[in-house]
Amino acid sequence: MKRLKSWKKGLKEFRKKHGNYWKYVRSGFWRDKCKKFLKDFDGKCEWCDKKIKNPEVHHKHYKSLGYENRSDVNLICKKCHKNHHEGREIFPFDIEDIQLIKKESLKEELLSNLKIWRLKKAREENLPAYCVFHNKSFEDLINKKPKTKKGLSRVHGFGNFKIEKYGDEILCMINNNDGLEIPERKM
Repeated sequence: MKRLKSWKKGLKEFRKKHGNYWKYVRSGFWRDKCKKFLKDFDGKCEWCDKKIKNPEVHHKHYKSLGYENRSDVNLICKKCHKNHHEGREIFPFDIEDIQLIKKESLKEELLSNLKIWRLKKAREENLPAYCVFHNKSFEDLINKKPKTKKGLSRVHGFGNFKIEKYGDEILCMINNNDGLEIPERKM
């Protein structure tokens, strides 16, 4: 389930950045480009140098999607193409996309941990969660990631009282990103 969510999120990011890749590679425009690329074909796979008759056109990157030149693609055999994509997600990402997805998932994980911690504190103090901290405070905290209590004072919603009361725990959490258990509700 977690892998499916990360795949869907990655797909969303990819589409935002590049449009719908699968529609593009099935379009007549792409097929015409492939025919032009195949005119240059010398009969060998560009990766393993084996002689092949029907090469597959592989994007080296997706930065010039829709405006590819011959230098933006590889003409490779099916075996090399399969080996290249084996073990990866079904959807092809370039390195920048993967780093962005990892960074976003770490932020989401930290936000989730902060919300669980807030819920625990709110239940201990018999308060609504928003009285401990607002979501906006957590978002600002994640973006600024302060290392000290003085740094916490620059985060939205952190005054002297909250810094003294919760500062050490918050700093430990955002700098270690520890997982927390969801607290039981007291009745």
